[in-house]
Amino acid sequence: MENAQILFQRSPKAALGFLELKTKTARIYIRSISSQARLSDNSAKLVLLGRSLCGREFKVSDLGSLDSDDIIEHGTFLATTLYSLFLPARVNVFKKASENRAYYRMITVLAASCYLFKSFSLSHGLDFSSSAECMSASIGINYHRLFLACEAYRVLFSACRNFPGIKNDFNKILQEEKRNSRLPPDLYPLLVSALQGTRPKEPALRLARDAAGGSDFVQTLMNISAMLKDEKAKKILDGYFRPAAFTLPFFPDFTFPVNPGTPPPSVNRMDLRDLQKNPEKEKPEAEPETAGGENNEEPDNAEKIPGKDISEKCSVGYFYDEWNEHEKEYYEKWCRVTEKKIFPADSELYREACIYAAWVRRVFERLKPDLSRKEKYLANGDNINIDELLRFIVQQKSGETEQEKFYEKPRIKKRDLAVSLLLDASGSTGEECPGGKRVIDLEKEAAFVLAEGLHDLGDKFSLYGFSGSGREHAEFYIYKDFQDEWNSDTQKALWAAQCASSTRMGAAIRHAGYKLSQAGTRKKLLIIITDGKPMDADYDPQTRYAQFDVARAGEENRRLGIDSFCISTEENKLEELEIMFPLQKFVIIKSMLDLPRVLSLLYLKLTR
Repeated sequence: MENAQILFQRSPKAALGFLELKTKTARIYIRSISSQARLSDNSAKLVLLGRSLCGREFKVSDLGSLDSDDIIEHGTFLATTLYSLFLPARVNVFKKASENRAYYRMITVLAASCYLFKSFSLSHGLDFSSSAECMSASIGINYHRLFLACEAYRVLFSACRNFPGIKNDFNKILQEEKRNSRLPPDLYPLLVSALQGTRPKEPALRLARDAAGGSDFVQTLMNISAMLKDEKAKKILDGYFRPAAFTLPFFPDFTFPVNPGTPPPSVNRMDLRDLQKNPEKEKPEAEPETAGGENNEEPDNAEKIPGKDISEKCSVGYFYDEWNEHEKEYYEKWCRVTEKKIFPADSELYREACIYAAWVRRVFERLKPDLSRKEKYLANGDNINIDELLRFIVQQKSGETEQEKFYEKPRIKKRDLAVSLLLDASGSTGEECPGGKRVIDLEKEAAFVLAEGLHDLGDKFSLYGFSGSGREHAEFYIYKDFQDEWNSDTQKALWAAQCASSTRMGAAIRHAGYKLSQAGTRKKLLIIITDGKPMDADYDPQTRYAQFDVARAGEENRRLGIDSFCISTEENKLEELEIMFPLQKFVIIKSMLDLPRVLSLLYLKLTR
């Protein structure tokens, strides 16, 4: 309408044609409106996406809320501060609305990756009004372009390696931005190599790639600073990365100025003031696995560390409320649970567990005759019961009227059941029991024995573990999911279980309940095995906050049709277990040495 009003002032006839969509300008304008994506329609989903990926407070705001003069001066398309991502109100890069919505998602993934992989967003607006000040203090303003190229490569490479599903969409974005001349052509090969995990051919880009081999942006600055001391490397870099400032349309603008503020004490960030004073700080001896090696492809024969989780670098978060009994309220989205799939590993305990497993399979075999029966005395069926047929013929010949009910058919009694076994993998499970085995070893042995029986019985089952350190780092280990086969890989994944940190039990029970609720069975059972009471970094040991939260988590699962049962040692007091698992939904064993024998018998009792 605004365009029509402007046209009307010039020519009423042209304005009428515009409103009737008879003019070419009107048709182009309508197409642009219908194809664009709006931030207001997508912001809620983008917030959830960002929070899930980086596991922290994450806000999405309109870029227009920032200073318009700064936006024009810098040509900023998106900017980040410690907690906020500022995006344009509309995106119209592609011709289809779905592709423009994907553009919003991809730049949100990249912005979240800046937090996840410790890029300059952690300092922006805190120690410095812009991260460019930090860069200038260490390598000088002339290397703005080089630093941004290195960080864009490092973050994009890490994001693609951890979230490989973004590669195709990002490839489209790179091609489209190059076609629109918004992506510098000299940087295009570097970013493509980040997507593909290949080594660029251009010497300057190779140096940039090597400089991006650190674990955070401070290391990138130190690597660049070290390279610039080499005359040959400096000459190559100076010839390729010209001093001109620029921004990438899909990457946060680290030059955009904001007012510095004081970060909250819980923020995990680098000491940037130390870097400013001493930019040549010594590199750490052990460099983390990053983009800076000669070969980005992991060789087929690469050694996999037993117990190393397959998704350690790709930790997508699930947020759960936590209950405060004292205040009688939930802390909303208080805990972040990270799923981690575990690599297979060999174990010496396997043979000994197989002895128990054979015994359990024999016990479980006794259930099988009860699962198959015959329905008799039917008017129609699959088979004829000879005895009933003869009785029918005799009665007919004797003149008695008898209904034809000599058919029968098999009736399979299916166990419509799914069970999840949740193992405590906290640090205390590393303690040795009499006989030399650790608690975690006995848990694995018991889980393996039960799993052998469940597999033979045909029950759906999953094997999980839990640990963590603080409410933002609750870890949920997946040894076998419901959709996984029980084979050598999942068996070895279970044997690879290792003890970790603390015991954030409530969050783990909620997440196990969520996964059980997706199993699609009538009956659902969650069995928790723990050697001690719930304890984590931010629990108050003087209260029973954790115990009441576990009880509330179990209550939430009951509403989903999930029964919870706990097997605990005497570390948990009786009164505390009665709080956490009321109605005697627990059993206390004197020693974890009894666990492999007790667990399978208990399962039969719970599911008969």
